[in-house]
Amino acid sequence: MGYATINSNGTLGASWINPNNAVPASILYSTSVEYNGYIYDIGGLNGSTYLSSVYYSQINSQGVPGVWATATNALPVGLDFATSVVYNGYIYEIGGSTSSTATSSAVYYSQIGAGGAPGAWATSTNPLPQTIDNSNA
Repeated sequence: MGYATINSNGTLGASWINPNNAVPASILYSTSVEYNGYIYDIGGLNGSTYLSSVYYSQINSQGVPGVWATATNALPVGLDFATSVVYNGYIYEIGGSTSSTATSSAVYYSQIGAGGAPGAWATSTNPLPQTIDNSNA
């Protein structure tokens, strides 16, 4: 994971910085969100395995992610190509693919704890009206 400085006019700085704090696994098609000084990397694909893992890291005052932690509470299912959003202290993981042939309409959510760790994930009783993933969202 790399980052660049955001200039006062909204453009990105001239060079990307690659800290030595890599996410603990090789992941494709995960989603990422930021909340309250922490960055989260959720789900994704490793080879042919759909991941339920959630990684998080505190961002320091220079904008650099710290050491990544693996959340104790993983998603209920492995997902890639989902959409993640944060609202009012909760992370939402929406839709995505659970296999190469199955997309999801599920909405999962987790309350973020004071130390940045996501709590237990719950499944909303109000799923999306149709299945979606990145290719048709």
